[in-house]
Amino acid sequence: MIFSDYSAGGLHDECGISMHAIDGLGVGASWGRVAPGGRSDPQQHDETETFVVVRGSGQLVINNRRQPLKPGIIAQAEPFETHVVENLGDEDLVFVTFYWRDAGRASAQAATIERGRLAQRPVFVFSTPPTPNGDLHLGHLSGPYLGADVFVRFQRLNGVEAWHLTGSDDYQSYVVECARRENRTPAETAALYSAEIAATLRLMDISLDQFTVTSTDPAYREGLQDYFSRIVASGGVTPREGQALFDQRTGDYLYEVNVTGGCPTCGQHTSGNICEECGEPNFCHDLIEPASRLSDLAPRIGTTTRYSVPLHKFRSDLARHHHLGRVPARLRELAERLFERERLDVPVTHPAAWGVTPAETDTPGLRTK
Repeated sequence: MIFSDYSAGGLHDECGISMHAIDGLGVGASWGRVAPGGRSDPQQHDETETFVVVRGSGQLVINNRRQPLKPGIIAQAEPFETHVVENLGDEDLVFVTFYWRDAGRASAQAATIERGRLAQRPVFVFSTPPTPNGDLHLGHLSGPYLGADVFVRFQRLNGVEAWHLTGSDDYQSYVVECARRENRTPAETAALYSAEIAATLRLMDISLDQFTVTSTDPAYREGLQDYFSRIVASGGVTPREGQALFDQRTGDYLYEVNVTGGCPTCGQHTSGNICEECGEPNFCHDLIEPASRLSDLAPRIGTTTRYSVPLHKFRSDLARHHHLGRVPARLRELAERLFERERLDVPVTHPAAWGVTPAETDTPGLRTK
């Protein structure tokens, strides 16, 4: 049995008002409070949301239609309907909100509504940046790039200003491995296959408004360094010593392409740092029976210092963001699995020769991408 009592002391700022999550009900649920004269931020998401008013008075504005609110009223916003809760009285408006995903309901609703308050905003479509260690294969063309192109064309046919953006993910370790095999430098390899990828997209009549080659675009390097410095200055990313994996013969730090093993979560064969089967990160030293690409000796576990983001500290922030309906259901499910862990320190730099060097000089030899 689950009990939840309204307590003003447990509220925090969210969506322009005060909210407090109710856990364990099987659907998303929260207490909400709107101060006299206040209003929530406009919300538009793919969840169905039901409001139950327990105190105060006001109105629920759904797609510019106004419905009065008072104790005992139940009101529901369908998926993608823009809704705002306003307090028109002289005491707090207190309500409980329940929200859940219904794929069929959301699909049907999406086909019948206009973009509402978003009608004047442009749509930016970002295709996953391809790694330039070879040309695109059929899976790429039949998946993200063709799908994004169809979506952009559909938006433009409906009068929406739409932009299709992507680029090449040059600073992947897979580019370094390809360069080693083909006796080129990483920069030469990235330039060669970035050009081939762009040409292939043109041959498929997949029109791009921007294609950024990250290793040659000076704005990318400068922008990444500036962004990295800002998150370091915020305290959200800090140098942290932790376990890492090293080749026993060469002593090289192992990550991504240079190490394989069993995923510590699902057990499937994977490379270092992320499992393409379950989507969960690994930290290389936790791989099942890891094997180095650099020698036939079993890797050894050691320590190194990397900039890391303590993702577990942002659990509530991500939960609030996900409540806005801005992420796919699979990504939300992945986040829920990850946050079952007590700690989740994710490295965002690695000791490497290929990548963008942070402006910070306290930990030399690190690269980000």
